[in-house]
Amino acid sequence: MLCHTEIKLFTCSECDYKTNNSGNLQRHMYMHTGIKAYPCTLCDYRGAERGALQNHMRKHTGEKPYACKYCDMKFSYRNAKKAHERVHTGEKPFVCETCGFKFTQRGSLRSHMRIHTGEKPYACNICDYKCRTKEKLNNHEAKHSGEKPYICNICGYRTALKKYLQSHLDHVHKNEITPKLSTSRRGRKPKRSLQYHR
Repeated sequence: MLCHTEIKLFTCSECDYKTNNSGNLQRHMYMHTGIKAYPCTLCDYRGAERGALQNHMRKHTGEKPYACKYCDMKFSYRNAKKAHERVHTGEKPFVCETCGFKFTQRGSLRSHMRIHTGEKPYACNICDYKCRTKEKLNNHEAKHSGEKPYICNICGYRTALKKYLQSHLDHVHKNEITPKLSTSRRGRKPKRSLQYHR
């Protein structure tokens, strides 16, 4: 029998990872083996563990069990809720070591670091355009496709880029308050509805 001072450590045979929980070690090993034993029944996704599949299923069900403690927004993922709550608290825990710029999300810091490194991992399939973010690539590709997913709900003006729609609202409808703007980019709902306030 182990006493409280004797902690049994489970060690990874592939790297320096150690844990006092055998389940944690088993989950960690999926990283090395690449085994993804939990398939989604609705798409091609496969998860390395049951919890990852359960999180993924929220994309299909639309379930949003995580509520912001500061406003009415709800989220499918705990990390998305945490990142959103930083908008309210002002917390910016991710700091660029090169220039000191601070971010609310790790992904934003990763994108920012590409300014310093010059990395442009997103490439257009039609021309030789490369960029730092997926959003910029989507905007660029919309120029090739002629797709105009951003629509003004007041006059029906359509544009390929959200910033052009915002400019349209600022100049053409500057004295009007608009309802939520709609997009139909590749048949998906927008991540967040853009509202115009005056």
